[in-house]
Amino acid sequence: MAKGDRFQSEFSFFEDPYTGARVKRLTDPQILSHHMYFYNRMTTKDPMT
Repeated sequence: MAKGDRFQSEFSFFEDPYTGARVKRLTDPQILSHHMYFYNRMTTKDPMT
């Protein structure tokens, strides 16, 4: 996978085992689509000036 690669959406449906609700997955399970907010540090060791 390289920068700029494009992938077709691969919709799939499954039933949530806890609630029985029908869930629509918008991405292929092999492709990570996490929001960067959770993976970037929010603080640094730089002194405040």
